[in-house]
Amino acid sequence: TLDGIDTNESSAGGSNFSPLRTNPDSLVEFKVITSNFTAEYGRNSGGQVAMITRSGTNDLRGTGFYFLRRPELNANEWENNINGLPKQQFVQDIAGFSLGGPIRRGRTFFFGNLQVLRADVTRVVTRTVLTEQARQGIWRYVRNARNQPAGVAGASVDASGNPLPGLAIGTYNIPASDPQGLGLDPTIQATLAKTPLPNNFTTGDGLNLAGFTFVAPEQEHQYDSVIKIDHVLTSRHYLFVRPAWGRQNTNCDSVNGGQPRFPDGSCIVNTKRDPYNVAANWRWNPGSSVVNEMVAGVNPFAFDFVIPTADPSKPTFSAVGLTMPEEFTVGNSRAIDTWQFVDNVSWFKGAHALKFGTNIRLQRHTDVRGSVAGANVAPAVNFSTAVNTVDPTTFRLPADINIAFDRPALQNNVNFLLGRVGSISQGFVQRGDQYGPGGTLFEFAAWFRELDFFAQDNWKPRPNVTVDLGLRWELKMAPTNPDDLIRRPNQRVAVGADPSRTLQWEQGALYDNDVNNIGPAIGIAWDPGNNGKSVVRGNYRIAYDRINTFLLSSAIFQSIPGITTSVVNTAFGQAGGRLRNLPALQPTTKPADFLQPPAPSNSTIRVVDPEFQSPRTHGWAIGYQREIWKNTAVQATYIGRRADHLFGAYDAHQVEIRKNGFLEAFNVVRAGGQSPLMNQLLAGDTRRRADETGSDMVRRLFASSLTLGSLAAVAQDFARRVQGGRTLTEIAGLSPYFFVPYPQFLNGVTVIDSNDYSRYHALELAIDRRFRDGYSYTFAYTWSRSKDTRSFDPAFTVVSTANAQSASSTPFDIFDRDLNYSLSDFDRTHVMQGNFVFELPFGEGKRWGRNGGGLANQFIGGWQISGAFTIQTGRPFTIYSGSNTFSNIVQTPANCNNCSGSEGGVFDDPETGLVWYLSREERALFSTPGAGEFSNVGRNFFRGDGGYNLNLGLTKRFRLFRNQTLEYRLEATNVTNIPTFGFPTATTTSTIFGRIRDSVTSQARQVQMGLKYTF
Repeated sequence: TLDGIDTNESSAGGSNFSPLRTNPDSLVEFKVITSNFTAEYGRNSGGQVAMITRSGTNDLRGTGFYFLRRPELNANEWENNINGLPKQQFVQDIAGFSLGGPIRRGRTFFFGNLQVLRADVTRVVTRTVLTEQARQGIWRYVRNARNQPAGVAGASVDASGNPLPGLAIGTYNIPASDPQGLGLDPTIQATLAKTPLPNNFTTGDGLNLAGFTFVAPEQEHQYDSVIKIDHVLTSRHYLFVRPAWGRQNTNCDSVNGGQPRFPDGSCIVNTKRDPYNVAANWRWNPGSSVVNEMVAGVNPFAFDFVIPTADPSKPTFSAVGLTMPEEFTVGNSRAIDTWQFVDNVSWFKGAHALKFGTNIRLQRHTDVRGSVAGANVAPAVNFSTAVNTVDPTTFRLPADINIAFDRPALQNNVNFLLGRVGSISQGFVQRGDQYGPGGTLFEFAAWFRELDFFAQDNWKPRPNVTVDLGLRWELKMAPTNPDDLIRRPNQRVAVGADPSRTLQWEQGALYDNDVNNIGPAIGIAWDPGNNGKSVVRGNYRIAYDRINTFLLSSAIFQSIPGITTSVVNTAFGQAGGRLRNLPALQPTTKPADFLQPPAPSNSTIRVVDPEFQSPRTHGWAIGYQREIWKNTAVQATYIGRRADHLFGAYDAHQVEIRKNGFLEAFNVVRAGGQSPLMNQLLAGDTRRRADETGSDMVRRLFASSLTLGSLAAVAQDFARRVQGGRTLTEIAGLSPYFFVPYPQFLNGVTVIDSNDYSRYHALELAIDRRFRDGYSYTFAYTWSRSKDTRSFDPAFTVVSTANAQSASSTPFDIFDRDLNYSLSDFDRTHVMQGNFVFELPFGEGKRWGRNGGGLANQFIGGWQISGAFTIQTGRPFTIYSGSNTFSNIVQTPANCNNCSGSEGGVFDDPETGLVWYLSREERALFSTPGAGEFSNVGRNFFRGDGGYNLNLGLTKRFRLFRNQTLEYRLEATNVTNIPTFGFPTATTTSTIFGRIRDSVTSQARQVQMGLKYTF
């Protein structure tokens, strides 16, 4: 064991690393083991271990483990113990080959490719388990003090879990104190037998709850293959067939919490991906000036989150603070199958090259889910003490146990070890006009049809002028379901629509078929010198985006009222129910009962605005390209984009605070006065004391909100409060729509729409040299500005809230999207990129050693260096005020007085020893807007840390026999190992506002080697 390791001071990945503070008079050595197993040593200075640096950069920050050695610990023993600890590893192997040639010369040809990847990853994880005494029901505690883990002030145990001397340790016998005399539950005991005893006492409380630290595996198994067969039927008919398939599986997928809970345990989640594609092409030349090409294909792709131990007949347990060894819930899967037919006719006539065609896509998105209605089709059991209470008197809990921390932990484990059930929950799926039995999976197929038609003319009115004219007609049809399960509200639900408390869901399309997408295009290329040395290009077109099938399948179809439901049984637990006689669950309602949700209700819903339409983009560009010397050209291009009807989403329950007089009432109360409206509104609130008015109650219960001017948060609280089946506004005799328009869903109405927009302008400069004489290069510079009302992809997060950076893409005001119009999240004002390839001038045919041959050439010839770099400005970000002065959905951005937007920069703060972005003086510039007011700087006014990245490659080619070669490659990414820091904490009310700490967005340097044999 290592003395002095503290989870607050030693961590993986820098997740909770802080400066290591020690006694200034003591000497502490430390060692850093990074993710690529290098090591750095150091000593403390003035009581604080300094950050590790190399070459002037903090390149080890957040990359590994930090271990301390106190002077009394033997250095050799300390070193050996560190080397024996589990370490994170990443090993990846890639192999593959390509093979091609004729099957029948001049007629039939084949090509095949296979690539195989295997990656083994291990990560150090710590699970929470019960100590040996605790799992037997003997609960220990420090009398009249608090249990604490090893390594912290007031610790109860040493690093081996032994109680420290001088402490008064009390015990409580859980099975002996069971009022029913049933003792420890046998199912729980069998579950605990599958968990190891702790080996890490620096977490938990040391005496009863501790950690088990081990190396958890993850494996990536992939292969991708393709075969192509070309056949010449006749001089006018050509065919090819191309099947491509693969497997891309991640076993014990850490991204989805899939690593084993304990050593030798089963993976919790295996992510399976099975891509497949087959396409056939027939090209026919009916005449010398006409070509017809037809392609037909199908592309199935499945994404399956497999839980290997899934068993809906068994309940999954959850206990507060403990890691369960097994998971019986059922995973989710989704698949999209695309059938595509393309036919293009080309006709060449004089100066015109005409082309006509169609592209028909039929897509089927299929969801198969075990997670439904906020539950799982397998039962889940918790042991909540809020439901099945552990009365201190009935259970004779010790009086000298810490009440704030240790007694709640004891009560939780009384229920767990005795099998005293809290709640039982299970999800159910519609089958006809009933709900299927438990374990029935949710299966929903949605068909999306897209029909595109186009006509194009490539016209050369003069030898040095080319004009492209085109027109597209794209039809995007609303999704359908073969079982007619798609339903939508009986009236439009959207901002500005009529309010309602009686919304019903009825059969119908989510939105109208979008058939008016007409997209013209024109492009012109002109060689002003008519000598092939320069060209001027210009173009303009209108394009339409496709519908995101995942968005609707994940956000809409599974949330149609009645299509799924969940049953939560708390009565069994409230009656003291035990695990040994667990009841089965089954709905007593029918799907039709949910088609008109009750009002009021603290539920949520997601809908599509029936006026939803395809996103449209206007694109234009003009550029000039000139050959300045042989094989080298320069180019300058202006690019513009204007996009409208972009996918977006908002919460229609942005509370009303202005038209109803609530803003004025809030300000009266805030100033210490009595507001008649506030008094009327809260007259029936059961939280109000008999001796106070509604205004007084607000000052008592919402003091911090008053201080921050967070009136929208207060309004949301009032809007969502239901007493006796009625809202506060109804009890007060006010309109049921006083705050929100749809009281059936008081916790939110997410509307997916197409009302966002964006603008983009860029100047691109580039110089490009084609490969010749042993080298090539490209250097490019882009000066651009991208602005929009939404940058965050709604396919994955429909409405982001509070103070997340993605929340700035949620409308600050659903009645005024322009408030969000600002720099895009991904805007980079300046970007410089380059790449190069350079063959070293040694060996046969080169400048030096050109006459060398044989063995000498094998060593000095065939060397090549390549590289790529990127230098770019930082991304914009939003600084929030920590207050809902304007909207209850998103916090209001902070005010910044006399700010230019250039504030901030990464620096090491000597006072804290951490990385910060905003100095004390800069932080002082920020303030909170007034109640009802918006920020004076708004969204994405500030910029984060810029980035620099350099990748290099070294290649050596060995010529073998005849046309056979062997190629060795050494490649490194982020060669300089320079970190690109993430955004700082960007909420002004946070105590660490402006601090980055160790958050980085870049990857550490990675080096890989490869061999390639060509024959």
